[in-house]
Amino acid sequence: MNSSYSAISILRLLVIVLIMFILLAPFLWILIASFRPNMELVRNQTLIPQNITLENYVSLFAKSAYWKWVINSFIVSIYTVILSLPLIVAGAYSVYRTQFRGRNVLSFFLLSVYIFPTALLVVPIFKIFDGLSLIDSHLGCALMNTAFAVPFGIWLLQAFLRSLPPELEEAAAVDGISKTRTLFQIIIPQAAPGIIAIAMFAFIVSWTEYLFAMTLLLSNDLHTLPIGLTGIVFGQYRVNWGFAAAGAVGSALPVFILFLIVGRWFIRGISAGAIK
Repeated sequence: MNSSYSAISILRLLVIVLIMFILLAPFLWILIASFRPNMELVRNQTLIPQNITLENYVSLFAKSAYWKWVINSFIVSIYTVILSLPLIVAGAYSVYRTQFRGRNVLSFFLLSVYIFPTALLVVPIFKIFDGLSLIDSHLGCALMNTAFAVPFGIWLLQAFLRSLPPELEEAAAVDGISKTRTLFQIIIPQAAPGIIAIAMFAFIVSWTEYLFAMTLLLSNDLHTLPIGLTGIVFGQYRVNWGFAAAGAVGSALPVFILFLIVGRWFIRGISAGAIK
């Protein structure tokens, strides 16, 4: 029995290690590639580098507008979070914690915004935003990101809201507390981990968004990190793969640091609906 149990445990461990390797191998390759010269990456595809250089990071941090792009990305992402959170919280509470006619239909079609390819929306969005004088504006880019973050954010938050006992609102109603006060004084404090997870989701969506940022942000001084890195990584005749790898690490680093700060609340918010 013990030998059988031990064999199953070893097999399970090997499967976990294999899955982790498959998931982490691309990130490991990018990290190693960021310290290799570009010509070595072109000629030598082995994982173990023959030469180590910091030239890619020197070019990224000292010879490009990396820090300006990071600041611009933070501005757009913070705008997106500020605009998205009230809409997501209010929308999720109204759809999944209150009763009204058409609630189930609205819930069913909530994610229909993701049915259409985003590329088809570029021209009409540009026309609409141009009429609203939101072209070449961080706020306009944040509004576009908000439009895509809110539906999925509402759907993501519903699992957490549904895990809260209905007795909370029933007790509040007995005490004569309004729906608005119930939301702010009872539901939001209880749903804080889930709301933090939604804020992280909205931040990452905005941080990595490229298509509409490229369309709406025309001035070089307003470019976000994905646009700036794309413009200098791809040269006229060749791709600087070493710089591209350093740029990928540099773009992931701020999000990684942010996740280290609020990661436990993010994980708690994501898993709360499944364990409560």
